[in-house]
Amino acid sequence: MSSTTILRSAAELREQFDQGFALPPEGTGEASIALLALRVRTDPFALRVSELAGLFVRRRVVPLPNSQGGLLGLMCLRGQLVPVYDMGVMLGYAPAKSAPGWLLQVQSAESFVLAFDAFDGQFVVPETALLPVNAAHLPALCPQGHLEAVAPCDSPRPVIDLSAVLATLMSAQAASRPVSIATRSLSS
Repeated sequence: MSSTTILRSAAELREQFDQGFALPPEGTGEASIALLALRVRTDPFALRVSELAGLFVRRRVVPLPNSQGGLLGLMCLRGQLVPVYDMGVMLGYAPAKSAPGWLLQVQSAESFVLAFDAFDGQFVVPETALLPVNAAHLPALCPQGHLEAVAPCDSPRPVIDLSAVLATLMSAQAASRPVSIATRSLSS
């Protein structure tokens, strides 16, 4: 092999190598979903990353007196007071003995934060890999209406439907708001 042939082969290899980085990665063309793997109490769950606005750990939550419905208290987030709810209570679990250390802000018109027990990581699955929810995938008390699918992972993880959780919170808030009573003058 001559030195010219070797140089040409090296140039071709270099060009192929560079082109490998210049082109977008080849995929299957299949839509994928990024999921956040977490635990509520000890049960594994997942959330769609696209529905989240932030993830925080060990932030100060100021408890409110006589909080009900899973409301843990308030926290200051980006200059605003935001209610913090126990995700476990929203999913039908008993209230936690101590406040969960992980917090996530849900991306919605109503600003609120959900507290959960453990963060396991993030993973991506093809959209077609999500399985329908059935009773075999549900933790003991979790209402099926709060789950939208099951993601294959280290163990099957029910995907929490955050819009259903938000609807539950909004209906609970509407039911607990005091009714305003209009007063009128008694003068004739």
